[in-house]
Amino acid sequence: MLTKTKPMPPIVVDPNVERLLKGDMLAIRDIALEGAVKVSESMGVHIKEVRISLWQSPEEDWEYVAFDIHVVSDEETSSSYWEGVLDEVAKSEPGMSEDMLNTLIYQVGIAVERRQ
Repeated sequence: MLTKTKPMPPIVVDPNVERLLKGDMLAIRDIALEGAVKVSESMGVHIKEVRISLWQSPEEDWEYVAFDIHVVSDEETSSSYWEGVLDEVAKSEPGMSEDMLNTLIYQVGIAVERRQ
């Protein structure tokens, strides 16, 4: 469940991904967003928005949920920020069920994009 104490950045959800945002995927979304906010506060990085979309392989029959975090920072800081977000998400792994962990590993991508 998303916390109400920390302000969340604007979140844009692609309608194509909404059908997947339930159960474990919804919990993973919350973990990723809370980690993104926590790291942004500790590093002083401004999150402009988070885009959640569905990425589908044109050649193969698979898809994953992409969490694109748009930040205002220089290249080095945005790279460190991305690593920090992944570390925060990884801290939640020991408490995840095997199914949830498999969802995180095989059906989720987290990226950081620099914006002005």
